[in-house]
Amino acid sequence: MHPVLRALLAILLLALALSLNSPSTQRMATKLIKRSLPPSIARFLPKQPFQAPFLAHKPSLSPQPIYTRTFNTSYPTMASPTSAATLFEAVKYRHSVYTLTDETPIPNERIEEIVQDTLLNVPSAFNSQTTRLVLVLAEEHKKLWELVREVYRQQLPAEKFEQANKRFGGFQGAYGTVLFYEDTSVVREFQEKFKTYQDRFPGWSEQTNGMHQYVIWTAFELEGLGANLQHYNPLIDTRLATEFGVPETWDLKAQLVFGKPTGEHPEAKPKNEISKTLKVFGK
Repeated sequence: MHPVLRALLAILLLALALSLNSPSTQRMATKLIKRSLPPSIARFLPKQPFQAPFLAHKPSLSPQPIYTRTFNTSYPTMASPTSAATLFEAVKYRHSVYTLTDETPIPNERIEEIVQDTLLNVPSAFNSQTTRLVLVLAEEHKKLWELVREVYRQQLPAEKFEQANKRFGGFQGAYGTVLFYEDTSVVREFQEKFKTYQDRFPGWSEQTNGMHQYVIWTAFELEGLGANLQHYNPLIDTRLATEFGVPETWDLKAQLVFGKPTGEHPEAKPKNEISKTLKVFGK
C-alpha cells in the first residue's frame, strides 16, 4: 500500500478508536501511523498507543435530568436543596377562603391540568387508584349548587334551611367545584385480591381521597384561586349522580368550592404546641 494511503487509513482508524475509546483499535492505529512515517520522524513518537484519557473524565454534554441519582442509594433525590422549603411555603399559604367570586385568574385548561396532574401523581395504597373526580365549572357549577339547595329545602325545616341557604348562595357565587369520589368497586376488588388487608382498604381509600383534596386545594391557591372544602354528602349524592352521569359505584366524599378571592388572604389559625403533638426518639 502506498505510504500516503497507509497514513490516511491509520489516521481514520485512530479517529475511530478515540471516539469509541477502544484500546485494541488504538494499538492498531498507532502501529500503522509509525510504519507510514519515515524512521527519522517515527522514532520521536511515544511507544505507548495513542489514547484519549479525556473521554473517561469529560462530563457529558447531554441534557441532565431534573433529579440526580447517587450510587449508594436506589432512590432519586430532587436537584434543588430548597424543594422542601418551597413545599412548606405552599402548605403555609393554603387556608379556607369563603369570599369568592364567579371569576378565575387562570384559564379553564390550567384548572383541568391541575386536577389531572393530581390524579396522575398522588399515591394510593397498593397503587389501587380508587379516587375519582368531577370538575364542574361556570354555569354548570351554579346548576350544581341550585340542585344542592333544592335537596336541602326538601330535607330541612324552614328555619334551618334559611341558615343553610345563605351558605349555598356563597358557594353558588363562586366559579367552580371539584367533586371528590371513591370508586367502591375498586376498593372491593383490592379487598378480594389482598384478603389479609381487606378490612384496611376502606380506610386507605379515605386517606388517598384526602390527599387528592389537599393537593388540589393547595395548588389552586398557589395559582391565585381561593377555595373551601364542604361535605354535603350523602344527602346530595343521588341527585348529583343523576345530573352528572356519575356511576353508582362512585361514593361522594367532599366538594371543593373555588373562585377568585376577594379581600385579604386569611391568616393562619393557632395550632397546638409541638410538644403536645410530636414525639422524637433517637435524637
